Amino acid sequence: MTCLMTNDFYAVHFTALQPGRRDTEATDFVKYCQDIPAPGKTYLSVDLLDRESRKLALTLRLVEEQVSEDGTAHKILTTLKETPPKVYKNGVADIHAELDHVGHYALIITFGDESEGTEDDRLRIPFRIGLPDSAGSKTGMGALAAMSVMGFVIALLVAGYLSLFGSARKKRIP
Repeated sequence: MTCLMTNDFYAVHFTALQPGRRDTEATDFVKYCQDIPAPGKTYLSVDLLDRESRKLALTLRLVEEQVSEDGTAHKILTTLKETPPKVYKNGVADIHAELDHVGHYALIITFGDESEGTEDDRLRIPFRIGLPDSAGSKTGMGALAAMSVMGFVIALLVAGYLSLFGSARKKRIP
């Protein structure tokens, strides 16, 4: 599963895990990106893709957010958990919490000294728990469009086949 999160300066691979098992998984945790189906104990992990970021102290802050109807504006309601600044030399930073209700959340990663940092030194990773899949309706419309195009192409192929071979077949019949 690919869940790449970036800002202008940093890139991480984000994974949300919850206890459970899928047939295709080898572990007792199910992996998610930004749409987690149900509340519960949730482990959040980021793989630092840039080697330089592995030399910086990172602060992980897990927050609950209020998101506007159009999804563009967000307001932090509460900080659920925060780690002290730490250098993750192995390139993997993680945090976990019991996220006990449906809602909008975010993991905010601060690269370097938070007191000296700018907005560019923060990477906000929004995710949702127990809410309808934000990509679901887009995926459904995409599938419908793809099926429509495929149907049109098949109809053209059938019409072309019949016009070429159908007329030749009629000529052979006495």
